[in-house]
Amino acid sequence: MNVQEFCESCLVFVRTQAMQKNIGVAFERDGRVSMLSADPKYLKQILVNLLTNAVKFTPEGGRLGLTVEAPEGAGVVRFTVWDTGIGIAPEDAQKLFHAFTQIDSGLSRAQEGTGLGLALVAKLVELHGGNVALESEPGRGCRFVVTLPQIAGSTTALEPAPQDEADRRNYRRALVIEDDPTSGAILVNYLSELGLDSVLRAQGEESVEAALRERPDIILLDIILPGESGWTVLGKLKKHPGTRGIPVVVISVVDEPQKSHALGAVAHFTKPVTRARLAAFLQRAVVEPSLPVQADVLPSSTGPSILLAEDNKANVQTIGDYLEDKGYTMHYATNGLVAVKLAHEIRPALILMDIQMPVMDGLAAIREIRADAAIKDTPIVALTALVMPGDRERCLAAGATDYMSKPVSLKELTGLLTRLLPGGKSGA
Repeated sequence: MNVQEFCESCLVFVRTQAMQKNIGVAFERDGRVSMLSADPKYLKQILVNLLTNAVKFTPEGGRLGLTVEAPEGAGVVRFTVWDTGIGIAPEDAQKLFHAFTQIDSGLSRAQEGTGLGLALVAKLVELHGGNVALESEPGRGCRFVVTLPQIAGSTTALEPAPQDEADRRNYRRALVIEDDPTSGAILVNYLSELGLDSVLRAQGEESVEAALRERPDIILLDIILPGESGWTVLGKLKKHPGTRGIPVVVISVVDEPQKSHALGAVAHFTKPVTRARLAAFLQRAVVEPSLPVQADVLPSSTGPSILLAEDNKANVQTIGDYLEDKGYTMHYATNGLVAVKLAHEIRPALILMDIQMPVMDGLAAIREIRADAAIKDTPIVALTALVMPGDRERCLAAGATDYMSKPVSLKELTGLLTRLLPGGKSGA
């Protein structure tokens, strides 16, 4: 296993939950740890269980993290999951590793029991030939330390990618525009390992000025940024004669590669992007700078903007293509969390919200939108395939304006949009 990529894949499972509680997530890896022999399925179960508990028992505004180290000459790798949560008294620590046991603390009483999960963690660690220990005290957080034998793994530092002239003549310096500290740090670390110097910016404003000043060979750009969105930044970079020739790679939770390419990006990666994928892209011999598609080739829709939150690609294509043909301007989100962010950023005229989605479901997303004063009045049509008794009532109670069951009748959908949108007119 590649330790860096494996750990990042585990952290993906908890970053959204942590963000909802405003909990910072950190990751540190000892440079001597690059590869490890272990069962990836069960090791992921171990770390995700510990990380999920860390989120659950850490109050809002706290911090948690995953640290990987290889003590000199010990022949082991240590994974430490730490948090700034409620902590555990020493006399209660060992109880947590027995099945169906949950300690009696103020926060834990409000949570579901986790004793079975920690008992499973202990068993899986034991099957790897390792051990798990807990360091904690009340009010000062917890540190769960999982120690595993290195077993035929490499403890040499991860070497930077070879500086082959054919692969590297275009890329020596990068500008990273990313507001999330964790994501930014990961990208900067990747670039450093791949032999590139990098500069990190947390905002999109004055991006052209920054590019002219830093003179990067490539720009990595997030879309959801404070202030100016990544779409605006990309447009400005491709419009200015001094920056339009710099390749821009979009890396974002927003899954709209066609829009990225239309605006001039050379590539679009949906988060989380792995080191291997980024390396494969950067090691291409030549990547021609991309210029925006001419305006007359871009979608000409000027009708009301609609945000479709849907994780089923077939539904996205069917509904999206139909509404685009009707003249609506379409935007897409693959889960509820992205839908909430995009709703705040683009202020759509109407939202079509699937209810069964990963990360954050549609009902939770509707409640988040209704709680935001800036977008609380946006019409929201709930879409669900379950068609269970009480579905409509639950959707309306969460704040939906109306409700449609799947499969959606496109004719009925068009009629509903005509009624709900301002002026009662569609984009046709």
